[in-house]
Amino acid sequence: MKRWVGLAVLIVLLLIGSLPGYPQAAPVRIGLVLSFASQPVQSRGVEEGLRLALEEVGNRVAGRTFELYREDDEGSPTVGLSKTRRLVEERRVDFLVGTVWSHVALALVDYLRTRDVIWIIPVATTRLLMTPERATPRMFRLVDTSDQNSFPLGRWVVHKRGHRNLVAIGFDVAAGHDGIGAFEAGVRAAGGRVLRKIFVRVGTVDYAPFLTPANLEGADAVYAWFAGVDAIRFLKQYDAFGWKARLPLYGGRPMVDEAYVSEAGDSALGVIAITPYTPLLDTPESRRFVQAFQRRYGRLPFSYEESGYTTGKLILAGLQAVRGDTSRREELAQALRREAPKIITPAGPLRLDRYNQRIFDQYVVRVERREGQLLNVPIDRIGQVAQVDVWQWWRR
Repeated sequence: MKRWVGLAVLIVLLLIGSLPGYPQAAPVRIGLVLSFASQPVQSRGVEEGLRLALEEVGNRVAGRTFELYREDDEGSPTVGLSKTRRLVEERRVDFLVGTVWSHVALALVDYLRTRDVIWIIPVATTRLLMTPERATPRMFRLVDTSDQNSFPLGRWVVHKRGHRNLVAIGFDVAAGHDGIGAFEAGVRAAGGRVLRKIFVRVGTVDYAPFLTPANLEGADAVYAWFAGVDAIRFLKQYDAFGWKARLPLYGGRPMVDEAYVSEAGDSALGVIAITPYTPLLDTPESRRFVQAFQRRYGRLPFSYEESGYTTGKLILAGLQAVRGDTSRREELAQALRREAPKIITPAGPLRLDRYNQRIFDQYVVRVERREGQLLNVPIDRIGQVAQVDVWQWWRR
């Protein structure tokens, strides 16, 4: 008799667990809104890093599985907002992961402030996102801001390389303005000056009108902030026009993305930039991550893969802490913040400031050829940089 009662209880539990509304049975929904067509390297890196983190736990945590939904924002604020609405209102995602472009991320802020979804930002760097005016407890950014990388590079260029007169050139969008603005603030803080700031539209093919003797007159070095194929074109033309041999070139972090930089060939050699992560980082967690990623995808992981992987680790830790319950978003957000310091990422311990902006150790890197591949080789360690430490310079 007891056996039959036990069997009946088991059947009832199984039936309850299969009901659509049962919270522990429904998959956790993660929406990706990235620029898959226009910025495939960044987007692919984030997605593959995230998937690796989930696969390492068998795509299951606290009794929940995962469903991933992909949307291409096409690099457009309007399209990005439309795709985000679809993920939030139709797909009812628990987590939104995106975007690549800063100007697209800024278009989502007001909408997502009013929606019950956890937003994790893996690529967009603009300093305007994680501020007292815009930050919310359900918003996390796991990439360094332009303040955290370009500002210390500006100081380093003056203090360590002795350049005191520079010209800056970059994208005429939020990310480019923020990167150049932060670099200029760092240069000024170290006693140097930026003579001219030149802004170029995304997709420019010919840089000759901008790389003129008049524009570069008086400079002893140049700082550039481009990304993707634009960065490749700029690197090649800067070299072809003879400027590389005359004026050292420094770059914002996307200038020398390893996944792109090989296409620039020798034109990229010697360019100095700054990054919080390179696969050459010699720590146990980075070595383990590099090996695991290479086994899964057959290539080296770079900074975008690291931010995607860390996104996955943070989601897993938060879900484990609330035993898989995604119904109370504020508690879930609090769990993510509480669990973050326990996570050791490939770039080091996961530290967040009071606005949920990640704090990084930054490394100055130089493009060198290693075993037939162009890689960012660390040449100096700047140390821990928080966005709030840089803000004082913007008020001057």
